[in-house]
Amino acid sequence: CFDEKAAVRKSAVAALEAAVVALASPAVGPSEEDLAAISGACSDALVSVRRQGMLSLSALLAVFPVDARVAATWLESVLPMVGDVESTVQDRCLDAFQENVIDGLMVTVSRRQGGVPAGAAGARSRLLL
Repeated sequence: CFDEKAAVRKSAVAALEAAVVALASPAVGPSEEDLAAISGACSDALVSVRRQGMLSLSALLAVFPVDARVAATWLESVLPMVGDVESTVQDRCLDAFQENVIDGLMVTVSRRQGGVPAGAAGARSRLLL
């Protein structure tokens, strides 16, 4: 994730995400080092690497919806990207916020009104708020 070539950094972030997901178990989430490496990509100088960092953290949040460390890393790394200089990054950040927070809240409210537990989407939105 720290190579001088952007394509290598982007691929490394995607590969790390894939490895973390492949080795995932309900009891064991990503390590602090894995989260730090992917989080670092969110502040990379190049748009493609920043976008991959955002996509990878969002994917990890979907896989580990109740892991407070993943949620905190997502909040600290992805949410600030709404102010990115690149409009495509801003747009994707807003989409990620919609998917991970707003939609989760809507699911939680909808299911509570129907008396059904909120599930992973609701749990993820509660962690993020």
